[in-house]
Amino acid sequence: TTPWLKVDPSMTLTRIGVGSCLGQNQPQPIWEGILRLEPRPQLFMMVGDSVYGDIKSPGAKELVQAYRDQAARPELAKARQAMPFLSMWDDHDYGSNDASSTFSQKTNAARLFHDFWQMEPERPVEQGIYYAKTYGPEGRRVQVIMLDTRSFRSPLKRKPKDDKAKGRYVPDDDPEKTLLGAEQWAWLGERLREPADLRVIVSSIQVIADGHRWERWGNLPIERQKLYALIASARARNVVFLSGDRHRAGLYRLTTDGGAALVEATSSSMNRSFDDPEETGPHQVGPMFGANNFGLIEIDWDARIATISIRDEAGTARRATAIALASGP
Repeated sequence: TTPWLKVDPSMTLTRIGVGSCLGQNQPQPIWEGILRLEPRPQLFMMVGDSVYGDIKSPGAKELVQAYRDQAARPELAKARQAMPFLSMWDDHDYGSNDASSTFSQKTNAARLFHDFWQMEPERPVEQGIYYAKTYGPEGRRVQVIMLDTRSFRSPLKRKPKDDKAKGRYVPDDDPEKTLLGAEQWAWLGERLREPADLRVIVSSIQVIADGHRWERWGNLPIERQKLYALIASARARNVVFLSGDRHRAGLYRLTTDGGAALVEATSSSMNRSFDDPEETGPHQVGPMFGANNFGLIEIDWDARIATISIRDEAGTARRATAIALASGP
């Protein structure tokens, strides 16, 4: 198979693409819009559901076939020869819708994930597939933290049967439940203390978003508060969350109790959007965008500004927000 391109760790990143929810059996015209960008992204991040291969059989043949079909897509083949990729899974490349740590096929899925993306796991795959990368020189360092929100996550609390609102889940204050697991939490704390000028934290499920009953960090509010507290205690500044999963796109902003200004961009889906953007939440910046989309981070290092936009299939910006990059760690 064609090798995936690698990013030179010393490269100064100024344009990073992001996408999720890429059906292997649907056309993928969005790659043309991405590759037409001038300049084109130096790195493209798939933040979940890069295939839909829900496993029904012991040998995970459905997920194997999904990756084969995705590898055969000419649009993706062209993109992978044009720019480097980083990836993290969500539920459908993990192997089961909304699956948690109890999913029996997660080790099989992890091996298939690493094979497809030609990645060397940093630890035995049954211990989670999270990882981090840092790019660029001092003063222009971009740290990418890829969180594994599947391998360790406790099962979510289902909403009562008489609850007629859309979605499946309600917040659960059980202090025993976890989203990342003890080892990944400890690892994240160490990564947040490393020097960086822009920190991009990838979570396949939404972090800041409230106001809906699908998967999100808000379903385990103690864990979300722990995340915000960890960012504050590490004095990690210039944090941008990237998420997918929702088959619609949105931008979010939140100032935490500790005073940290956090931004999130949810980009979803690349070719399976529901085209139903009607949703509002307390931290949402403007309306959601319902058509097929991808995200773009543009960094102006001289002006110390990062602009995060949601782009349509043609590459036109439809939503955007910006953050000023504070100096320091």
